[in-house]
Amino acid sequence: MKKLGGIALGILTVLVVGCKNDQPLPKVIYDKKDQAAKAEKKESDTLTLVDLPIQFDGTQVLLFPVGKVAMYEDKGLKETTYSEIPSHTVSNSSEFEIAGTMTNLKFQVKDTDSLRVLTDKKVLISRVSYLSALSASIKKQLLVYEMEDADTNQDGAINESDIHGLYISALDGTGFQKISPDLQEVIGWNVIHQRGRLYFRTLEDANKNGAFDKSDIVHYFYVDCKVNPLQVHEYFPLQ
Repeated sequence: MKKLGGIALGILTVLVVGCKNDQPLPKVIYDKKDQAAKAEKKESDTLTLVDLPIQFDGTQVLLFPVGKVAMYEDKGLKETTYSEIPSHTVSNSSEFEIAGTMTNLKFQVKDTDSLRVLTDKKVLISRVSYLSALSASIKKQLLVYEMEDADTNQDGAINESDIHGLYISALDGTGFQKISPDLQEVIGWNVIHQRGRLYFRTLEDANKNGAFDKSDIVHYFYVDCKVNPLQVHEYFPLQ
């Protein structure tokens, strides 16, 4: 009986440890004492690449996605070499969308060879959407970006585990601006082109526990895309 009790205790210990290890990391860490130390963590070796240009139908601007791919060191050789690159692309494109793990974007307008850089900040762009239907209705060509722009969980890198934000710009990258509030997670957006508006929702960590849960607050916004500069308005559909 004692032996069985010891086995049961061992299994329980493994289960408890396993459960503790499976806890999801918070999206936000508010205590910044360890931020500098974590920022010095050595990152994996990477190679920066620029994809071949993309041009959306009906537009005159070429878009060049920029990103990084991991390099793997072959330690079996006497000399250090990089033996494998999993992919030479950082994005995939469809009719009016680019998706991937992009760290920047470059633009080239018609009849020029120069490239314009979207931003000088460290960001991770997961999706770029061209608002084609809206363009036809308001005669203004706009891009919407889904991205992470800060190391909100302080793990030493900007990645998919940080807070997801929403940006917008003109088709050539000018007027690039954030439209979602800082430290609020974007949980969906759509466009009503007949009204010239982009609607989106965010989740605010109201109880400041670092995670998004049922105790937090959902905010509702729309952007009036017809005016210059673009204006973001919060609205309250539950009142």
